[in-house]
Amino acid sequence: MEYKRFITPILLVGLFAAFAFVCLMVWLLKGRSGKFITRKMKLGAAIIAITGVSTGCPPVVTCYDPMPQNSFQFDSIDYNDYSVFADLPNDSVLTGTVMEPTYNQYQFKVSTTDSQLVDHGMVEAVDGSFDKSTEAFKITLNSQIDTGCYLLSILPYQRTADIPEYEVQNIRLKIK
Repeated sequence: MEYKRFITPILLVGLFAAFAFVCLMVWLLKGRSGKFITRKMKLGAAIIAITGVSTGCPPVVTCYDPMPQNSFQFDSIDYNDYSVFADLPNDSVLTGTVMEPTYNQYQFKVSTTDSQLVDHGMVEAVDGSFDKSTEAFKITLNSQIDTGCYLLSILPYQRTADIPEYEVQNIRLKIK
């Protein structure tokens, strides 16, 4: 890795010297030599390519967009309409991972399309707490929910009622 750091400036100095010589030859021959013009173009392209690569982004995480916070990824996704599905009463537990959790606790609410609350509870971290950048979670649904389409909302858990609620994530939930 350090070898590239030292060889690139030396290579660029050599390419610039060759480019200056070829430019001088093109000027002296008043542009009549096609051989020197093609060499000038190739040397110029090489200089642009090497400087572009050398000033590019080093392979560190800061060059990329950061992971979205509180991004819940479910294991049981219907990729036709990107909804979560559950087969009640047989499978009443939804599982998945949350990326970059910023809260210690989360709650969930299941509501109908006309905003009537059907179920609610806590989102549980599999290892007991949301303290890593990627955490496995589980949501235990009421096995008595009727089949149909619902809205699953995930919210940070707030002990006091005076703080307004906001959803971290909303996703369609299909009960089969």
